[in-house]
Amino acid sequence: MPYRIKVRGERHRVTAIRLLALASAVIWLAFAIRAIGQAATPLTWPTVTGRITESHVQQVFVATYVGRYQNSPVYEWRFFVKYQYVVAGETYVGTRIDANTEPGRKYPLTGERRYPVGSAVLVHYRPENATDAVLELPIPWTWIVSLIGAAALGWLSLSSRKSYGPQNASELLLV
Repeated sequence: MPYRIKVRGERHRVTAIRLLALASAVIWLAFAIRAIGQAATPLTWPTVTGRITESHVQQVFVATYVGRYQNSPVYEWRFFVKYQYVVAGETYVGTRIDANTEPGRKYPLTGERRYPVGSAVLVHYRPENATDAVLELPIPWTWIVSLIGAAALGWLSLSSRKSYGPQNASELLLV
């Protein structure tokens, strides 16, 4: 059922599917903006020099396989790193590489070469809570693409064809 909406004094005919697409785009856009804001938070954190104390790859149990080989364990190789840094005379230990990834998920194949034991690293720490620290500040490309996708979906849902002529009593006027 087509609906008529008034935008800047002009009446536009919009189908329910386009209204649903617009609502989806708004929700998608809100989540993308929130995620980008969370990922960008460490960009303003102060930095100190730290030192890698542990760097190793380890096989970790992640699930139980269900299917032909029931109850078979599933393992993944994960990279773990520990580093020490000093803030205001107090020594802290960190394990996170970036703010978006849980420890062990990033660099399972190249982590030991990227962060060898004893190497100096730049540590970004939260000013209010120095125990919260990361080594890298990633650009959330997936969320930026998501933001562009949400904007495109919203634009497509709003670019409906203009409908001219008298309004019927059965159509809904949204202002």
